[in-house]
Amino acid sequence: MRPIKIASRGSKLALVQSEHIRSLLKNLSNGIEISLMKVPTKGDRDKSDFLYKSDSIGFFTSEVEKAVLDGRADIAVHSLKDLPTACTEGLVVAAVPKRESVADALIANRGFRGLHGLNTNKKSVKSV
Repeated sequence: MRPIKIASRGSKLALVQSEHIRSLLKNLSNGIEISLMKVPTKGDRDKSDFLYKSDSIGFFTSEVEKAVLDGRADIAVHSLKDLPTACTEGLVVAAVPKRESVADALIANRGFRGLHGLNTNKKSVKSV
C-alpha cells in the first residue's frame, strides 16, 4: 500500500489532532506508512488583527486544503471550529472522530488560593 500524507496546520492543537488521526489510521493497517506535512496558513502568519475583522474565509484551512487539491497531501485534518460552513469544491468532510470531553478546566498560577476569590455572580462557577 502506498504511504499516506496528512496535511495539517503546525499549531500544537492541530498536530495533536493529526497525530490522533494518524494513530487511528495505523490501527486499521499496521504496515501503512503515514506522514504529517505541516502547512503554514494565513491565520498562522497574520497576527496583526482580530479574526472577526477579517473578510477571509478559510483563514486557517485554505492552504491546507490546497495541499490536498494539488496532490501534495492525501488528506487534511482540521478542527471543525476552523472549517467554513460550505465545503471547498472537490473536497468532502469524510470523517469526524469521536469527540473528547468538552468540560473546561481552570489553569492558574501557584499563587491561586481557590474559586472563592473569583466573581461568583456567574452561576457556572463551581468548586470541585
